Amino acid sequence: MTFLDIIDKKSKGLSLTEKEIDFFVREYLNENIPDYQASSFLMAIKIKGFNDNELISYSKSLINSGEVFDLNEDLVDKHSSGGVGDKTTIVLLPILSSMGLKIFKMSGRGLGFTGGTIDKLESINGFDTKLTLPKVKKMVEEIGVSITSQTPKLVPADGKIYSLRDITATVDSLELIAASIISKKIATGAKNILIDLKVGTGAFVNNIKDAKELARLMKLIANDFNRNLFVLFSNMDQPLGKSVGNKNEVSEAVNFLKGEWSDDLYELIKKISIELYSKSKGTSKSKAEEIFNNVISSGDALKKQKEWFSKQGVKDYEEDTKFNPKFKEEKTSDESGFVKFNIVKNIGNCLIDLNAGRKKINDKLDFNSGINFFVKNGDKIFKGDKLFEVYSSNKISKEIIDKISNEILITNKKRKSKIILGELGW
Repeated sequence: MTFLDIIDKKSKGLSLTEKEIDFFVREYLNENIPDYQASSFLMAIKIKGFNDNELISYSKSLINSGEVFDLNEDLVDKHSSGGVGDKTTIVLLPILSSMGLKIFKMSGRGLGFTGGTIDKLESINGFDTKLTLPKVKKMVEEIGVSITSQTPKLVPADGKIYSLRDITATVDSLELIAASIISKKIATGAKNILIDLKVGTGAFVNNIKDAKELARLMKLIANDFNRNLFVLFSNMDQPLGKSVGNKNEVSEAVNFLKGEWSDDLYELIKKISIELYSKSKGTSKSKAEEIFNNVISSGDALKKQKEWFSKQGVKDYEEDTKFNPKFKEEKTSDESGFVKFNIVKNIGNCLIDLNAGRKKINDKLDFNSGINFFVKNGDKIFKGDKLFEVYSSNKISKEIIDKISNEILITNKKRKSKIILGELGW
């Protein structure tokens, strides 16, 4: 059987064997399958799907394509399925570490219209996102936290496929999303894993029905590898927090630990921290909340973030995390009423137009481009109130301003958003 036969088989909706799936993963990684054939295969999966057995086989092949950390009962992990303005990891990791948990995260770059944590961290001068595995382990032991981009040694097949999905319209396959996320979690050894599954117009999953199916698929894989998995459904019908971009999101993450935050981002961070701590330590949620509040109010989480950044190469924390765009344009409201964000992924696409995201794999990002919003869903505003500011290293066109403006509706009805939509418990 040739790979063409395998593509044809899946395109007809037939089930693939473990051997056939492993053939694709192994041979594509070894560059024996060209991108155009791999793209065709991924599209067939997106259209026809994987059954549960195929999904587990595919996940195993991804995991076994590289090194695998031993299961570590003390290690926790968190992953977001991707949303507009999601700087959660940069805030969360030092909080969890300050609370006494150990976390090692392998994060990705921007995917489609959503930003990537690695891109955001690389906007910080000196931040090293390409750590060796021995250095990762040493950091986790010393300070309780470490992060790295996908490496050639950990789930390398997913890293290669991930990049191809980004430019072939195969990002939004539930099976491919589930396998990509959970394979990395398994490979890095964490026992307790929390998935922040975004739902809404600024996420890959825009309805709760699909979100629940994706959660089921991730649970299926995690259980097969003896991992505890908690899935949190969080709202993505408005940008998370205040900023969307790269360096401006870092700035917001720093300010959070200094006591300045948006309510939606704070509620999400708090929920994730409490769930991971109470499960890992076997304590009550009220005890976990007490510890969470203490590490923020005492400044311990801020100190931990400084220590973490320093360990990964940042020399001047205050200076290197500053956001200094060359150009800035603001937009004020033309009318009074209540704010309602329209289609949030279109804002993510505007970031690509600003070079804060990629159209092609090798596109160079403008770290000092982005958008800061001054309104949330349900806010009462008046004509002349500021809606947002746009930043760039280049002159900002009226077309970009208009595109962003089109996604902020002013209505006569107040529609507040809740950040937590539901959960699939441990």
